[in-house]
Amino acid sequence: MSVPSLATLAPELFERLEATDAVDGPRVIHDFFVERIKADEMAMNSVNPSHYCLLEELVQRDILPLYEQFAAKKNTILARQSQRALWKYVLGTVFGLEILESLLTRGRSLTPQLMIPSILMESVLGASLFYFANKLDGWRIRLARSQFFQAIEGLDKKLLVDQQYDAFKEAMGADELVRAEAMEILSQYPKATDFWQDYRRVCQADPVYSEDRKRLGVPAFDRFLELHLKGVYNEVARQRRFHQLFLLAHQVFMDRDPNYITEWLAHSPASRERIKSDRGKPMAEVGPPPIPNSITTPETAKQNEQPRPQKVKQNG
Repeated sequence: MSVPSLATLAPELFERLEATDAVDGPRVIHDFFVERIKADEMAMNSVNPSHYCLLEELVQRDILPLYEQFAAKKNTILARQSQRALWKYVLGTVFGLEILESLLTRGRSLTPQLMIPSILMESVLGASLFYFANKLDGWRIRLARSQFFQAIEGLDKKLLVDQQYDAFKEAMGADELVRAEAMEILSQYPKATDFWQDYRRVCQADPVYSEDRKRLGVPAFDRFLELHLKGVYNEVARQRRFHQLFLLAHQVFMDRDPNYITEWLAHSPASRERIKSDRGKPMAEVGPPPIPNSITTPETAKQNEQPRPQKVKQNG
C-alpha cells in the first residue's frame, strides 16, 4: 500500500470541513486522522502512525488557514447570491431600458405596439443577466477551490522533499551529515564575514531550545540546529559539530577566494580576543562581533604598519 499523502487525503478532508462549521476545524482534522490510523490498523496496512501525526500537524498549521480563507470567500459569494432575486433583475432591466428608449425616441417607444414586445425582450434579458450572475459566482467558488488544492499540492511536494532529506541524513554517517549541512549553510553566505558573524553568535549561544534559536534570528542555521534541539547530541558532540563546521567553512572560503587565508590571519586575532571576552556571558549580552571588512584598504594598511627600528651604525 502506498503511503497516504496530502493530495490523496485532501478531497475527503475537504468534504468533512465543508460539512461542519469552520470553528470546529481543528477538531474535525484531529478526528479525521484518528479514524485513518484506526482504519489502517484494522486493514493491517503498514503505515507508520507517526506519518499521520506529521500530516495532521502540517494540516493544522498550514492547510487549515488556507481552508478558512476559502470558506470566508465562499460565504461572501453565497451571501451576495442569496440577496440576488430574479424579479429585481427583470424589473431593473425593463425599467432602465424603457427609460433609455423613451429618451432616445422622444416617447414614441411608449406606444403599446412597441412597448409590449420591448418589455418581453427586456424581461428575457434581465432573466439572462440573473442566470449569468449566478454562473459567475459558481465559477468564482470553483476557482477558489482549485487554488486551495493547488496550494495543498505545493505543500505536499515540500513535505516529500523534507522527508527525503531526513531519510538522506539518516542514511549518512555523522561526518557526512555535518558536511551536507555545512554546504547548505555556506550556500547562503556569499561573504565570509557574514558567515563568521552568525557562526560566532550561534556557537556561543549553543541553543538547545526552540525559543533560544528563534531569539538568535539566524535562519540559515535552522537545519543544522534541528538535531541539537531534539536532544540527539550532548554538549561535547555539539561542540564537535561546531568544530567540523568551522573547518569545512574555512575549506570552502579558501576555494572561493585565494586571498582568504591572508585576510583571515590579518583579522582573526581581534576576533579571538572578542570571543574570549564574551565567553561565559548570557546570550542576551552577546552582541554581533565587530568583524572588520575583509578587504584591506590603503588607510587600514597604513594604520597596521609599525615603524621598524633603525640600526645604529657603530664607529670603530
